[in-house]
Amino acid sequence: MNIQVCLCTKLIKVLPLALSACLYMQSMSLVDAGVGRESMSLVFKTPEVRQFQVVSPLGLNWEVPWNDSGNDPLLTPDLLGSNQDPFLYLTQGAQWAGGAILRPTSRWVLAINDEDKNKSEAALRSTLSTAPWPAVFTEERFSGVWVIHQKSAMEAVLNSDYFASKANVLASYPIWINESIRSRTKYEPLPNDELFASNQWNLDSRDSNKQRQPGGLNVRGAWHQTQGAGVRVAIVDDGVEMDHPDLVDRLNPGASYNFISEQVEGNPTSILHDHGTAVAGLVAATMNNEIGIAGVAPEAELVSWQIVEDDGTYAATDQLASMFEYEIEETQVQNHSWGPSIEGLSGPTFLERFAIAHAVENGRNGKGVVLVRAAGNDREQRFNVNQDGYANSPHSITVAATLKNGRVATYSNPGSTVIVAAPGADFGDSPFATTDRQGTLGYNWFNGTRGNYVTSGFVGTSAATPQISGLVALILSTNPELGYRDVQQILALASRIPDRSDPDIVVNGVGLEISHNVGFGVPDAGLALLLAQSWTPRNTLETLSFPNTLGGVIPDAGFILETRRADGSPVLNVPSQIQVRSSDGMFPTHTTSWMSLGDLGHGETTPVQDLTGKVALIERGVRFISDQLQTAESFGAELAIIFNQFSFPEWFEIQGADRAHIPAVSMREADGLALRLALEQFDDVQVRIQNKTYEAYWDVEDSLSCEFVGVRLRTNHIRRGDLRLELVSPSGVVSVLQTRNFDESPGPLDWTFYSVRHFYENSKGRWTLRVLDEVAGNAGFVFESTLIIRGVSIEDTDLDGLPDSWENEALEGLGFSAYDDPDLDGFTNLMEWLLQSPPLTNQIDFHVSIQSFDGGRFRISWPGRPGANYVIDRSRIPQGPYSQPVTIPGVFPETEWIFQPLNNPIQWFRWLEDF
Repeated sequence: MNIQVCLCTKLIKVLPLALSACLYMQSMSLVDAGVGRESMSLVFKTPEVRQFQVVSPLGLNWEVPWNDSGNDPLLTPDLLGSNQDPFLYLTQGAQWAGGAILRPTSRWVLAINDEDKNKSEAALRSTLSTAPWPAVFTEERFSGVWVIHQKSAMEAVLNSDYFASKANVLASYPIWINESIRSRTKYEPLPNDELFASNQWNLDSRDSNKQRQPGGLNVRGAWHQTQGAGVRVAIVDDGVEMDHPDLVDRLNPGASYNFISEQVEGNPTSILHDHGTAVAGLVAATMNNEIGIAGVAPEAELVSWQIVEDDGTYAATDQLASMFEYEIEETQVQNHSWGPSIEGLSGPTFLERFAIAHAVENGRNGKGVVLVRAAGNDREQRFNVNQDGYANSPHSITVAATLKNGRVATYSNPGSTVIVAAPGADFGDSPFATTDRQGTLGYNWFNGTRGNYVTSGFVGTSAATPQISGLVALILSTNPELGYRDVQQILALASRIPDRSDPDIVVNGVGLEISHNVGFGVPDAGLALLLAQSWTPRNTLETLSFPNTLGGVIPDAGFILETRRADGSPVLNVPSQIQVRSSDGMFPTHTTSWMSLGDLGHGETTPVQDLTGKVALIERGVRFISDQLQTAESFGAELAIIFNQFSFPEWFEIQGADRAHIPAVSMREADGLALRLALEQFDDVQVRIQNKTYEAYWDVEDSLSCEFVGVRLRTNHIRRGDLRLELVSPSGVVSVLQTRNFDESPGPLDWTFYSVRHFYENSKGRWTLRVLDEVAGNAGFVFESTLIIRGVSIEDTDLDGLPDSWENEALEGLGFSAYDDPDLDGFTNLMEWLLQSPPLTNQIDFHVSIQSFDGGRFRISWPGRPGANYVIDRSRIPQGPYSQPVTIPGVFPETEWIFQPLNNPIQWFRWLEDF
């Protein structure tokens, strides 16, 4: 089968001048090896006579297109490509695998055997008069030795071949660049690891047509640049099987250590220790060794740091402190797929905190060890990342877990310090493969090599975290000078929230999307490395603290539903204030407007009701709460009240509301029945949510570009689990520092909560802390609260997050926002500032790249941007007609199309961009 590729770019609407014309057209046709006509062979004199073949970077041979009349090659100037032909390659001999890969330029060398040196120019003119393709110009480098410039690389190749057979020619060969396929391709070929294609969707998520899905890490878009060489990742866990065939080449036994026995040893010490081996494979299992899997950073170095006792308990806290600062000059990344699982606030001890700070602030010659931490797997027990002092830290990169469809996993803890997420899967949701202890040990008990890998038993944030550790290794391999704060921010900027139905998504003050569920989203490895290459390290970190010692009483049971009739009069036999409790989903605004109440029964779908702008009253039972809320939402309700169907116990927890786009609150049976009876008597019952809170304020005059923002809080509340804590920035973005939970201990006695939701916002203005007590019967008092802002100084009079000096110089004034993209290159002004690139000049060269994808499929890619639609059309001949258009939404920074060649003998493609 013969596939013709016309890389002709047309633009439906006017673009900048550089893109307004047909960029290039290649006449090359792809021919499967060993199939079709004989591939094109060439002979050059270098001055030795050598035979070459024209090949493609796909591992396929190029063939000169032939006309319809027979055997005469059809070569016209329009079909010869450009002098930057991305698809013309040469190799010596018949085998692609043998010898160097050569990319010819549009220049070639011609040396003429002319004894009369004074007549060499005349001899050149005489010789070139028979050239198949006229030269653009010539330059004599040495006497009788000329460099000839042609219009295209193909012209140089064909002229070189033509003159190599002439008797008076001493040398005739194209000037080429010697390069390998890896340095040329923009996308890594499909690895030959046996489980990659079938069981590693987490690294390259595709649908049935092989089109990219947003849930994967896109590591094949990064591997062409680096695979993690030169970076060491410590697997802090229960040991790693050091002789595992997919890990043995990655592990450094001499740098591995057991902090319990205090010996140089990294192996598991119990048959129950299988966690670390699974984690290690996701970071750096060896690629292209024809077994098992590939890790995210398959050339990184691994070390095993054992911190788990044989009985499953952790090492003593002084041993953990030693671990954090162990070999901090040699070890760039620490992976921590472990953490506390208690309902209270817990975290590193005094000694550990010093060790962590030392590693992060002084390790790697002051750039800092990068700590990657699991968010935890206790979401259904209402755990929050902020109650884990290891993960609730500006020193960590905290990682949530997602499913294959991009949604946050049902177990993944939310929190305001979650920076990114990665696939964690679930037992019933397409688990992915990783390394397992060999044979009958580990998660599966199969004998032999089948037992060396687990394909269904390892899920969770423990699985998500090592993938981010592997990506950090790729980032640091690309740019070893990055500090730990730079890595945090590159990951944030390279991430996108894959689940567009996540109800928690908000846009912060500089235009970055973020969610308590997945942070900034799942990172694109290709984009992360692109940012790492050009990143300008952030200025020196400043930390400002603003104590508020006024204190005050926390109103008891401050989360209430108020009732009335439309004329403001009370509702007969209904309390004017009813206690309610929040769900595990959206939370009502501080004080809602008055809304009409409608009875939705048990949340049935029939009869259809118009609840637009109203509150739906629903009785618990009969249907799942998630289904009841979906019905209320579909009928237009703004809020749902679900009341208990039992009088005892009085209260129930609304679980399953985290997918709803409307808030839901629970209510006792007696109150719900009273409201239902009132609706039977009156058609004008109205309700609203009222939050009675303790509030603290800080009017900040300092102008910092925020990074982590924290609140240190001291209270004596009887039951911490009754409280909801929110921090509101001057831009109005809310960080939920704590939700109502099941912790019955007092507090927070003295705890610092952090948030990443205000990244790059300007610190100047009023910050507000709200403390809400949702449950009656327990009282408390706020003694002190301190606002902590970490960031870098910025002169920003319009408070848009961009420095005035940069805006005036690069944007010619303060008229743009941080999230504008005036040059339409996909990089917002915020990113242009951070990368120190020009925001008014699109410097992205439009180019189309083609690579072999898998089997008989090909991948075509080009620079893309959000908001653009790209139409790819195909035809049998370059003149058309083009009758099979495919529209592909633009994806930043690279848009791609995976296609299976049709049965037509020739295919030409053209690109059109529409806004």
